[in-house]
Amino acid sequence: MRDLKSYLRSTAKYPLLLWLIAALALVVSIGLCWLAFQQHRSIEQGAARNNKLLALQATTNLPVLSQADQINLKRWSQLTMERDFPWPAIFTAVEKAASPEIELLQFRPDKPNRSIALSGEAKNHKALVIYLSALAAQPALKNVYLLHLQTVQRGTLETIAFEIRATLVN
Repeated sequence: MRDLKSYLRSTAKYPLLLWLIAALALVVSIGLCWLAFQQHRSIEQGAARNNKLLALQATTNLPVLSQADQINLKRWSQLTMERDFPWPAIFTAVEKAASPEIELLQFRPDKPNRSIALSGEAKNHKALVIYLSALAAQPALKNVYLLHLQTVQRGTLETIAFEIRATLVN
């Protein structure tokens, strides 16, 4: 029989050394991966800390307004509120709901809350109910309600004093 060793692959001379080198390469690669992970985490923490510091710096560097500038800013905001208040829509709604049996005595707009208060007198309860319904039907007003009602006697004339509140649409 022929010698079969010539056909087989040769065996390594130092198999233990090769296994040790492979194990060492594995340990070194795991260590490098762990260091890369730690570096990445520290960079993320540093970026988060920098963002917090930038946010704090941005809020602390707000300019301090002088008393005159604060007054001017308040006036401008009031003028803007006055300009943006829907006066034409309100007056149109009140005029469309007008009745000869209703006398409006006071009109008080509440610009910050975007509402109005109407005070007046009515000849009778029926006229007041009709007026309240007509106001509620106006598209510029919502949440129309009767806040106060009182019978007023002036000699032989008896009227009904009322106060109506409404919120403006938009």
